[in-house]
Amino acid sequence: LIASLYSNAQVYQSVPIQSGFNHDVIANGVGNSISSTTSDVDGVDYAFLSKDFKPLATSPDLSYGLPIDGSFSSMVASTVGLPFQLASYSGNNALRLVLPADSGLLNFSTPISANRLFMLATSGSGTSVVDVTITFTDSSTQTISGISLSDWYNGTNYAIYGIGRVKRSSNALESGGGTNPRLYQVELGIDAANQSKQIQSATITKV
Repeated sequence: LIASLYSNAQVYQSVPIQSGFNHDVIANGVGNSISSTTSDVDGVDYAFLSKDFKPLATSPDLSYGLPIDGSFSSMVASTVGLPFQLASYSGNNALRLVLPADSGLLNFSTPISANRLFMLATSGSGTSVVDVTITFTDSSTQTISGISLSDWYNGTNYAIYGIGRVKRSSNALESGGGTNPRLYQVELGIDAANQSKQIQSATITKV
C-alpha cells in the first residue's frame, strides 16, 4: 500500500505492512517453485516469479519477472513516480482471498494520515470485487465498496506488466507474451473529514 500525503504536490510515502499477508505467491531463488511459494495466484497452480527464479542452478537467467528487490514505479500515467515496494519474496507477501466473504486485515507498521491510498492488487481466473474498510487510530472507519479487480491478464490501469508466471507443480515458465500477467493500481480516496486522522489498518473483503 502507498499513501499519498498531499495530492497537489504528488508526495508519496510507502506504508509498510506489519501483519496480514497470508501467502507467498512469488517464486524466487534456485529450486522448485513449489518450495518457494505457499500458494498460486489463480486457483489453477500458477504463481508470480522473481527475475532471480531458476528451477536449476544451470537454468538460463529470466528476461521477465518481478524486480529482484521488489521495488518499482507505477506505469499509470496520472501518478508518475508512485513507488511500490513488495514484501519479501521469502515470506508471505500477499493477502490471498478465495471465497466470497473471505477477508483479511492489513495492519500498518506506523499509522499515517493521507488523502489517498494506493493498493496493488490483481485477480486470478477472472475478475473479482472487493470492499475495503479503512480503520483509523480513533477507531472510526471508512468503507469503500464495490472495487473491481481485473483478471491478471489484459486488464487496464496496471502498475506493472509483462512479469510472467510459473506453474508450481512443474516449474513450467510462461512469459505472458511480454505484456502479462499484470498487477493493478487501485486508488482509495480518503474522505475529507478523515484526512487528518491516522490510518491504522485496512480490511479487504472479497464480495
